Amino acid sequence: MNLREFTAHLEKQSEAVTSVVTSIQKRVILGIHDRLISRPGDGGTPIDHGTARGSWGINEGSAGSYVLQQPGANAEGVVYGEDAAKKQQGKVNNIKPFGIWWIFNNLPYIVNLNNGSSDQAPALFVEDAVELENEEMIQALENNNQTVDSLEVLVKK
Repeated sequence: MNLREFTAHLEKQSEAVTSVVTSIQKRVILGIHDRLISRPGDGGTPIDHGTARGSWGINEGSAGSYVLQQPGANAEGVVYGEDAAKKQQGKVNNIKPFGIWWIFNNLPYIVNLNNGSSDQAPALFVEDAVELENEEMIQALENNNQTVDSLEVLVKK
């Protein structure tokens, strides 16, 4: 292998690693967000009218100003908060490599909910969501060879 071939090989590996890291980052962001917007019995945000659950935003670079504006449920019983929160996830579709992403909630009472003010969810449900997603990702990585090829399969889960 000459220097030109070696350089091309390194560039190819660098692109592959960047792609895999970006995919893992996307999976973790969406995983945490999914946990936070899930039903309280599944570890998610307590629900009264759906405002808190629907106000979990996702933004690159800094926390955004997003807050759900139309809480409540439609005629089919679908909580608007869930629909609105799912729309936030679309922001992650074109994730840039190694970006810093924020999952945030701007409601003034979200801290009280996270501190256990609702019987619907345990205290520190936010920290639990992050920890559970972290544990799941670590376990998945440990169960696979940590080569680029195996990581590509892992993130397509």
